[in-house]
Amino acid sequence: MKPPRILGLQLKRLGDVILTTPAMHLLQQRFPGAVVDLMVDRKLHNLAPYITGCNVIPAPQSPTDYLRLLRTGYDVVLDFTGQDRCMLLAAISRAKRKITFRKYFKKPGRHLVFGEVVKSSLRDRHISDHLADLALAAGATAPMGPPTLRCLPADQISAHAKMTAAGFPSAIGSPYLLLHPGTARTEKFWTHCGWGNVIDYLSTHTGLPILLTSSPDPAERSHLQAVASAAQSPTVQLAGNLSLGEFFAVIAGASLLACVDSAPVHMAEAFNTPIFALYGPTNPSEWGPRFSPHEIIQSPKSLPESESMALIDGNDVIQRLGSFISKQPLAIRRQ
Repeated sequence: MKPPRILGLQLKRLGDVILTTPAMHLLQQRFPGAVVDLMVDRKLHNLAPYITGCNVIPAPQSPTDYLRLLRTGYDVVLDFTGQDRCMLLAAISRAKRKITFRKYFKKPGRHLVFGEVVKSSLRDRHISDHLADLALAAGATAPMGPPTLRCLPADQISAHAKMTAAGFPSAIGSPYLLLHPGTARTEKFWTHCGWGNVIDYLSTHTGLPILLTSSPDPAERSHLQAVASAAQSPTVQLAGNLSLGEFFAVIAGASLLACVDSAPVHMAEAFNTPIFALYGPTNPSEWGPRFSPHEIIQSPKSLPESESMALIDGNDVIQRLGSFISKQPLAIRRQ
């Protein structure tokens, strides 16, 4: 029988795309030789070289793009996103099987497009397991794994060149610690002084270089500078200075990632990088790491989003950070 052509629709943010890759990989494993495409927002199409287990294609923009989708001839379409645009794309695909979640099926017009509905709850479940329910409905059977990302040698070389230019003191491949304190949602920022104490603790107890990174967003860059200023120990700063591939390489090469709830958590999972993360508004049982070594600290859930991160206790962070480091390979522990 001819292998199927499968299209997944995931038009949300970077973290959502990364967390969808395990579901798509399940389909590639189940149907060897199948065409397994993951359609993403056009601004995320640069992910294509770094995702394994499926092909990444951009969402259509021009009439020619929509005509190409019409002519492709998919057999199965999975709607991970639930947007009206996804309903249109599923209809244009002409796939025999169009599958969506029950929660999306309740929206207007879905019953005219989707023939299969999957009941899937997020309560006490990880988002990757929730997304994989669509893949299981399409015939996947293999057990879930981490996100499927890779870093490229050229990005490793160029990333290290930027690290060296910023003051990184060691050769490529030598151990370092990575701190990424920012995220797109400023209510997830932790305190400058809290992160400054983390930097000083890591510097004292590991002796390793500490690299600080952020996206190009002005709020994140400003937050990063304030964090660096709050620390007494030296750091190497790359604020908004890395391409996506270079950032993957930096995460893959780190001995430890310290961050808040953000996309780098999911990236680190793909490379089995140990993760120390602070969570506030979101539930780590749904959005946290599972496969990499990790330690998660969550603020009180009953607080408003804008207040929750500020009440994470700095002393508790340092204590649990020390315990976490003690369990990691000797490479990140001072001899």
